[in-house]
Amino acid sequence: MQFRPFVYDAMNRQVPVAIEPMTPQDAALTDREPLWQTSWASEYLADENYEKYAARVGDELIALAAYEVLPTALVVHIVYMEAQP
Repeated sequence: MQFRPFVYDAMNRQVPVAIEPMTPQDAALTDREPLWQTSWASEYLADENYEKYAARVGDELIALAAYEVLPTALVVHIVYMEAQP
């Protein structure tokens, strides 16, 4: 079994998505036009306990997600997820 994330393009074709750790540059993009719903450079999302990831199609940032691995439970807490505006 393999994890191969994808999105659909305008022609309804599957387009592979790369998922990588979020960078400070990714967070800064959320404060530029088009503005995202949330600033990913905010104090809340800057919490070091959150693992943050960026999803891209080529060079285009399409989504961000923040997770917290809870040491007291067998769960991953999804702190916040957002798609590009």
